[in-house]
Amino acid sequence: MASYKLSTTGMAVLFAAAALLASGLFAPAAADEGVGDCFGIDFDPQHPVAIGKVAAGKPRAYFAKNATDSASCPAAGAACQEKAYLIPGNLALLGKAFGTYTCVSYESAQAPKPRWTDGWIASASLAPATPAPAISSSDWIGNWTHAGGEITITGGADGGVTIRGEAFYQAAQNVHTGVIDATAEPANGLIEFADDGSVPFDKAIASATCLVRMRRIELLLVVEDNGGCGGADVTFTGFYRKNNESLRRPEARLMRPCRLAWPRTSFQKTRTAAPACSCRPHKSPIARIAAGALCF
Repeated sequence: MASYKLSTTGMAVLFAAAALLASGLFAPAAADEGVGDCFGIDFDPQHPVAIGKVAAGKPRAYFAKNATDSASCPAAGAACQEKAYLIPGNLALLGKAFGTYTCVSYESAQAPKPRWTDGWIASASLAPATPAPAISSSDWIGNWTHAGGEITITGGADGGVTIRGEAFYQAAQNVHTGVIDATAEPANGLIEFADDGSVPFDKAIASATCLVRMRRIELLLVVEDNGGCGGADVTFTGFYRKNNESLRRPEARLMRPCRLAWPRTSFQKTRTAAPACSCRPHKSPIARIAAGALCF
């Protein structure tokens, strides 16, 4: 099975440089983005986002600086090379091209926290990702998890599916949340829906608030949305892993030891002892956050 995460060293380097390369979440490209800048990838309601990976046998694929950092970038050479890099097998969302470089948005499917890295990668280092073969309704069904939330897909009538999901974004003072609850019919290797799915995707683009597209790529569920499915900075966009254990025994996932959903506050630091971290079997990640902890 292919690996979708950076090496330990690569992950540390990527995290250290993420503040320079990304806003922390996949988001539409900034309005002031120049042709030589890569600040993110826009959602296109007409076309699925391209998905690629660092080709096998290639060396580390280093991110290159934007033109706003240096007028001669992106380009080969130490002057334009960032510290962050990807390794063979890393999946990423692909955007516009500039010369011999491609705008990339990357987040590890195993990331413990939502953390996107945007930047230029040499196009020669990238290869198309492989769609999951023989997509049928059963290939979508399951509980899919991501650092920023989870999605559950169940079977419906006439080959359709029901999609329910929750996503969250931990802001400085509070938690922003989003919810999807829709029905859809997979077609051409895609699940696409607008709001609750009652109106066909292509006919609801102009009027819908929440637009979502899903694909099966290798072992993952790849989701992209238009940023309109929740509060500020909330997005369902990401690479989701199938949580087989939670499907067999949901209470096993919900009753595991937990960690605090946010760093300790100054008030907590003044207490003589930190309160015990215990989780009630809340059925949704948002409910668990509201209770002060995340259970995994």
